[in-house]
Amino acid sequence: MRAPAGGRRFGKDMQKRTLIVLASLLGALAAWVAVVEIRGEKDREREREAEKRVFPLGDADIQRITLDGPGGRLTIERGAQAGTEGGWRLVEPKALPADPQAADALAEALRSLTSTRNIEATSGPGADFGLEEGAVKVSFTAEGQERPSTLILGRATPFGDGRYARVEGEANLRIVPAFEASALEKTVSDLRDRRVASFSEGAARKVGLTSPGGTVDLVREGETWWVLGTPRWRADRVLVRNLLSDLGNLKARDFPEPGAEGDSLAPPSHRVAVDLGEGGRIELALGGEAEGGTTFARRLPDGELVTVAKYVVEGIARPAEEWRALAVADLDAWLGREVEATWRGQALSLLKDEQDAWKVSVGGAEAKSLPPERASDLLRELTGLKATRSGEPGAATPGQELGRFRISQSNGPEARFTLSREGDECWARVEGDPAAMALPSCAIEEVVDGFVKDPTAGDDTAAR
Repeated sequence: MRAPAGGRRFGKDMQKRTLIVLASLLGALAAWVAVVEIRGEKDREREREAEKRVFPLGDADIQRITLDGPGGRLTIERGAQAGTEGGWRLVEPKALPADPQAADALAEALRSLTSTRNIEATSGPGADFGLEEGAVKVSFTAEGQERPSTLILGRATPFGDGRYARVEGEANLRIVPAFEASALEKTVSDLRDRRVASFSEGAARKVGLTSPGGTVDLVREGETWWVLGTPRWRADRVLVRNLLSDLGNLKARDFPEPGAEGDSLAPPSHRVAVDLGEGGRIELALGGEAEGGTTFARRLPDGELVTVAKYVVEGIARPAEEWRALAVADLDAWLGREVEATWRGQALSLLKDEQDAWKVSVGGAEAKSLPPERASDLLRELTGLKATRSGEPGAATPGQELGRFRISQSNGPEARFTLSREGDECWARVEGDPAAMALPSCAIEEVVDGFVKDPTAGDDTAAR
């Protein structure tokens, strides 16, 4: 007797469902196995790497390192300088600030040191491997250690890609990669702090520069730097930024013996003083010719004699008139966020919203979308305006006014200026400047006229 057709179909459906469920379970199991295998392989790889480490320190920080070699002994300690928790200081052969990056690199080189092979020391005294007299000895103490760990570095292996080494207390020798061993061979010159001055550009409030050509005083008000004098002028933002960057990152090229400067710093030919507000004050004296195209320098009042790059002196010696800003809108176009203007009596407004989309309004009309490239083009033209000369301080702006502008950046700074035309010559007057500035051409007039006439020119979306 045959089963009903509906029963046969039900049986086939159940078989299909069972197969699907089994296939899904097998797929999930395979995926789980793959994940476990991948994780397991990563764990095994980490274990293999850990096994290669000469010093398994875990998370312990190295606190003290001593190097003994042909050049003598040097020692650095972490936190050995008051007020520098976690920092480093040289304590041998004399107390000196240590370069934090160089000291951290040395500690990391010890922590990550690996050995490619262990060998039995059965072929004679250690001198055969360069491990006796003249060998480099590196000792260190890490957190939780009662006694220091010591590594002795010997000569290179026959092929030169490794160095023989011995950890004190171990019978066998190790072979460590040559490049890892070289990272441990440092001198006082490698590890001492070479920073002559260290501060951020934003911390500077005043700068005083003295050279044979005279004295220049720069002062910061908000985001604008000014050249003090009668009258006072806006300072070139790029020149000031470059000077502060050079001074704030100034490093010694060398540390000559006292007296090597002769009469170069008595008195110095150049001086610079940077007022850092609550951060204090930094004063430097510079002068004379040193080796390698450098100049002598000393941080006042009683800093160590050093040599520094000569281009620093060139920046200090710049005459006052060269510090004057010739840029009309001393801003970065790509940071522009808002433009408010009146052009030929008509209001013009551009604004970038929180989604970085631009809107434009002309003559008080409802704001509409603006292609970003159109906004960028206009900002580039306006922030790229540079004068060729200045007019008479205190004199009225020449010619008939074309428009007034206020341009704001997303990070705060803004520029306010007026454009005018007299005959074939166009002028700009920046708010706060004592004189108008002549522009090289009147091309900006055509640019703004075209923008006001059709802000969305070339934008098919706006046209639709």
